[in-house]
Amino acid sequence: MMKVSGLAFVVGASAASVKEQANPLGKVLELMGELTAKVNAEGEAEAAAFKEYFEWCDDVNKNTQFEIKSAKSRKEKLEAKISELSGNIQADSSKIDDLASEISANTKDVEAATAIRSKEEKEFTAAEKELAEGVDTLVVLSAFLQKNPQKTQLHWRR
Repeated sequence: MMKVSGLAFVVGASAASVKEQANPLGKVLELMGELTAKVNAEGEAEAAAFKEYFEWCDDVNKNTQFEIKSAKSRKEKLEAKISELSGNIQADSSKIDDLASEISANTKDVEAATAIRSKEEKEFTAAEKELAEGVDTLVVLSAFLQKNPQKTQLHWRR
């Protein structure tokens, strides 16, 4: 940019002195001066556009770096959470296995208790039947004795 400006100054100074000497050459130098000014203006516009683009690239780069850093931090937190939950799964699986064993043992205990209760029920039913028969016999005997009080005394004396 500095070279172009320097060239424009030299060309501009030369153009002024040559303008006085020859008209066609002066016109060429004038056109070169205008072209130099146009190139300088375009160079400044390009420099401004480049500067804006460069700043945009810096902003995008900074934002991307921040997003990467945030994502890495989030990834680490999620990996820690996954590790923690994996440990919980293992602990809970162990508890489930323990509870399954307890349920199995309790089921066996319930089956044994049911078998004992069934046996005791059969024994109770048989004993109750025997006692009911004895009570029925006593009721019949009591009724008989109440109707026949004399036979009771004779029967006992023998």
